[in-house]
Amino acid sequence: ASYGLQLLAGGGNHTISQSTIISNAAALPALYILGSSSNTVVNSYIQGSTAVYVNGSVGTMIRGSVLVATNTFGNALQLDGGSLNLTLTTDTFTGGSQGAGIYLDKNNLGAISLTSNTIMGGRWGMFIAAQQAAATLSISSMVLSGPLTAGATGIYLAGGTFVSTLSYVAFNDANLAVNIGAGALNAASRLTMRADTGIRTGPIYEIDPLNVVYWPDNAPNQAPSNPLISAS
Repeated sequence: ASYGLQLLAGGGNHTISQSTIISNAAALPALYILGSSSNTVVNSYIQGSTAVYVNGSVGTMIRGSVLVATNTFGNALQLDGGSLNLTLTTDTFTGGSQGAGIYLDKNNLGAISLTSNTIMGGRWGMFIAAQQAAATLSISSMVLSGPLTAGATGIYLAGGTFVSTLSYVAFNDANLAVNIGAGALNAASRLTMRADTGIRTGPIYEIDPLNVVYWPDNAPNQAPSNPLISAS
């Protein structure tokens, strides 16, 4: 068993369009992008233990595609290794039951931009570790439709400082115990939720001990975090 496809250092500017990439390897991603630049995936289906693993790469774009993780701990998409710039648009992500739909490991940089995406499975919809200071995070129109794992966290921020506006996030899955897990962020962070919707939206479902998450479109505007919810 091996990778479905590798895009390696020394190459780049590849476009994968209307393709199916599947790997049955227990511990290898279906699409592995390592040290490569300006690669685009369009209108494709990708399935593997972790579907797409982007490591130390620049300018990866995935659009109109379906990413499915088959390993219990697998992620539909994983970004790490100091990657620069990531764009995800109109994609669907299904993580393993103990993995994430989208897993942003630590120390990436540049613009991480997500627009009109759907997350259908995982313990975390998004898991976001501390990024480099030059990184920016933009989320516009994301649907957490599920079914996520029972007790899941929609967006979990595992440390660092984030100053971002998250717009049109729909927390639609009843399996969500926590919508925003911000307990590990430092006090300089500020997450502003705009036009959020869904049965699990609002501050009552957040973990936010430092009060860095703002819900200006909810009433009341800001409420204490629910002390009965676990941040894990």
